[in-house]
Amino acid sequence: MCFEIPKGEYIIHSYWWTKSKWYGGKVHDEPIYKVSNSKPIERFKFSIKEDKIYYLGTWDFDKSIVTFKNEKSKYDDFFKSKYKKLKIENAELAIPK
Repeated sequence: MCFEIPKGEYIIHSYWWTKSKWYGGKVHDEPIYKVSNSKPIERFKFSIKEDKIYYLGTWDFDKSIVTFKNEKSKYDDFFKSKYKKLKIENAELAIPK
């Protein structure tokens, strides 16, 4: 997906998803934490500056351990064709850490 968010420091707090049921769906809200045995509970963070394009990675919430992958080169051509006025090749990496 491609969208605009204001500049600032961001923390991933949780995500929500819907599980289909016969009556519609059940909404789940899952907290997101880094996995660490030696540190207190930490959240994933990333920063956005004004007038820049960022690639925030591929976010995988399918498993209990959340991962963020750098697959920018895999998606560059797709985004170049879809958003012709954006200089996607200049996008900076801001993968949550």
